[in-house]
Amino acid sequence: MKIWLRYLRHAPSPKWPMAGSQIFLLLVALSAATANASTIVVNDASSGSVVGKCTIQDAVAAANTNAAVNACTAGSAGLDTIVFAPGITSIALATKMPGQATGCDYALVAIEDLAIDGAAVAGSGVPKVTIARSSAAGTANFGVIGAPHLLCGSLATPIKLTLSGLTVSNGYNASTNAWGGGIAADILTIHDSVITSNYAVSYGGGVYVSTSLVMTSSTVSNNSMLAGNGLGGGIYGDPALMTGGLTISGSTISGNTAFVAGGIYAPAMTIDNSTISAITADVGGGITALGITAYFVTVTANNGGGNGEGSGVRLENGGPYAFYDSVIAGNSNANGARDLSTQSPSEIAGTNNYIGSLQNSSGPLLLSALNSGVVIPSCASLGLGALANNGGGTQTHALLAGSCLIDAGGITSPSPTQLFAFDQRGSAFPRFVNTHADIGAFEYQAAPAAINGACGSDNGQTLLAAPVNLCSAGSASIVGGSGHPWSWTCAGTGGGSNANCTATIRTWTVTAASAGSGGSVSPQTQVVDNGASASVTASPASGYSLANASGCGSGTLSGNVYTTAAITANCAISVAFAAVPVTPSATPVGAPTLSNWALYLLAVCLATLALVALRSGRKSGG
Repeated sequence: MKIWLRYLRHAPSPKWPMAGSQIFLLLVALSAATANASTIVVNDASSGSVVGKCTIQDAVAAANTNAAVNACTAGSAGLDTIVFAPGITSIALATKMPGQATGCDYALVAIEDLAIDGAAVAGSGVPKVTIARSSAAGTANFGVIGAPHLLCGSLATPIKLTLSGLTVSNGYNASTNAWGGGIAADILTIHDSVITSNYAVSYGGGVYVSTSLVMTSSTVSNNSMLAGNGLGGGIYGDPALMTGGLTISGSTISGNTAFVAGGIYAPAMTIDNSTISAITADVGGGITALGITAYFVTVTANNGGGNGEGSGVRLENGGPYAFYDSVIAGNSNANGARDLSTQSPSEIAGTNNYIGSLQNSSGPLLLSALNSGVVIPSCASLGLGALANNGGGTQTHALLAGSCLIDAGGITSPSPTQLFAFDQRGSAFPRFVNTHADIGAFEYQAAPAAINGACGSDNGQTLLAAPVNLCSAGSASIVGGSGHPWSWTCAGTGGGSNANCTATIRTWTVTAASAGSGGSVSPQTQVVDNGASASVTASPASGYSLANASGCGSGTLSGNVYTTAAITANCAISVAFAAVPVTPSATPVGAPTLSNWALYLLAVCLATLALVALRSGRKSGG
């Protein structure tokens, strides 16, 4: 169901209402078709088979046989989908698919309905996985992906092949039938893919399709034919088999070459919001069609070689032919400008196109021979830029200022039958910028006028808080700094200059002093940012202690440090000290204490008395 929903998201809007019963039956049919579908995950980028792994060739074989092959999950009878494990972004295939019928020369061959999904962002035009024939020397010649039932299939009915998010390249189909150097299929759907640098001998250097093609947001480029009679260098729709025609939207066909129809050859096609450019062919350079309806298409810078019949567009007998809001101009060959050739000019319908030159089988034809309103009457300046990446996933020719194609379209707003809300580049590029749409695939959007950045009212001011009025013009940067100063830039737009801006925070003075003597306080003066707090340290003198501190709001005292509340004005802090009371110490009662000299004299006296007493005793005894 995933692939079908992707298709429904990109398919052109129906031009008729669908009844509720029809929608119900469609959903039932889609559900039945996908009920038994398998998802097969490729986890190895090798060519051929790897035991225990799932390569792309084994994955296709599993889908064909409805049986597991190596590590590839078994396919089913429904529409199997091959996806890729993370890290698988490029696969180079060295051999064609084994076991195929003679003339079925492709590296990958689907014989049952199959989808290969590279997981691109829907509508981006940017592929995620490359599948290519190997460029190594000695690689055999073969196309890249084939699913044409007449060549390769066992089914009696056409095979459905859906490709999303892929680059398909370096196919070289030189087999007897040589259908499609890059891709050959019956019922083919392509989304967000690039088909490039492929070669075939006879039909469809890039793509061959037998039944129908739906292609959105894709590029078919630099594909070519190897023989002088090759048809459809980019895309070939088989006129003998095709029943559904080609439907192409939001895509670019460029740089392809062939003998006939270097870009596209188809019996019937509907194309919108697309570019056909830089294509070379002897006949029908950009497009050769038996019938065509085109909306907002740019066909330019194609070369018709020597003959050059219809260097831009060649309309063969058939029809109907209708062009709306398209430009076919700036195409050339050796004989001069040959933008569009037709054998039935009166049958061309449409409105508001610009066609540079017109030719039929008998020679140049006046544009006035077309139905009234098919072309705008004149163009002073075509104003088409070179093919380039102008946004989106596909290349376009930008309209330059002053181009006659700007606002020259016939559609003034989207209608239920023509839902062209955007130009070729996608949803970021609206189709209706002014009253009328432009002609061609690209919608001109004038570059915005240069606007110089300008600082806002907070620039140069002293502020209580961070600046908020940053810029009066331009885009403001993030404000840097802490207020000393704050700085920011107002960036100009459209090439305008930038403005550098600054602002400064308001500051306040906080003073501190002690009441009386007994100590000091530090710092005595400090400058504080608005909303910040200040702290001072009290230092008591000997015999004093800190009594109290106050001021500048309800502050807090921790030890000898006083911290204020948030400062919002000039203020003062007062610190007071108090003397520490002295308590007399008690002297114990006891023997008097004598100095060292008193003790010496006392000892001398006692010694003298002892000597006198000793002598008196000797005399008495004698």
